[in-house]
Amino acid sequence: MVPPLSIGDFLVPSPTEQHDPPAATIHLVATNMRLQFRTKPPKWLPLSWRRRPEIMGAWLVAFFCALYVPAVAVAQETNSPPSDNSPITALRALLDNPSGQTEFLDPDEAFQLNLESAGEGMLVARFLIAKGYYLYRDKMGYAQVDGNAKLGPYTLPPGLAKQDDYFGNVEIYEDEVNVLLPVSINDLSMRSTATIALVATYQGCAEKGICYP
Repeated sequence: MVPPLSIGDFLVPSPTEQHDPPAATIHLVATNMRLQFRTKPPKWLPLSWRRRPEIMGAWLVAFFCALYVPAVAVAQETNSPPSDNSPITALRALLDNPSGQTEFLDPDEAFQLNLESAGEGMLVARFLIAKGYYLYRDKMGYAQVDGNAKLGPYTLPPGLAKQDDYFGNVEIYEDEVNVLLPVSINDLSMRSTATIALVATYQGCAEKGICYP
């Protein structure tokens, strides 16, 4: 279960006074503003967790797959609501989507990862990508974090060429991508108890203008 996110005090830059006819004297903060939050959770929060046994030849291997996204802290307003053309109002409109515009999927719905056996000594990491979304090839990777089995070198399959608004000329994956991950164990007597823990990293976007961290 994902631990609750607790937000402590935060610092707001000093404002400047400006006379605004509809609102009398108001206090403004510069357009480029950074709020510094004190948070208690770790730097990364688990997005999903999967534990499943797989049979690979004579190996009984317990696989763990954890996806991580950066922890995000959101501050709620306690004063009067901002004006209709303020950045906060625009952000709220995007998140609440009151006008019936396109609603974006959660990351774990847009990019579904499964880890399966692909024969003796081989795993396959399969991403199912929702229609209208894509993953960046150069942002995808797999790393071992624990276990007595060993992850070997792997190669990402070629992607589709795309002129991206954020990263320029890139390769992307749409619909589905399968990555073969070789796994070996040096001590053959440990086959029946061999384990490996992997972390998958990735980044993707929706075609209609939102990118996930």
